[in-house]
Amino acid sequence: MSLRHAVLGLLSEEPGSGWDLMQKFDISLRHAWTATQSQVYGELAKLTDAGLIT
Repeated sequence: MSLRHAVLGLLSEEPGSGWDLMQKFDISLRHAWTATQSQVYGELAKLTDAGLIT
């Protein structure tokens, strides 16, 4: 699974900011997957540019 899929999956549950996503990663995925703040915000920018999120 890619970071893109993880971010989209978390956003499909409820809208949120980059900070919200970082909190969700820390709570629900930290034992299986770590994501840095720069990775999450970078992926959010790519998803926005692709028109997949607003």
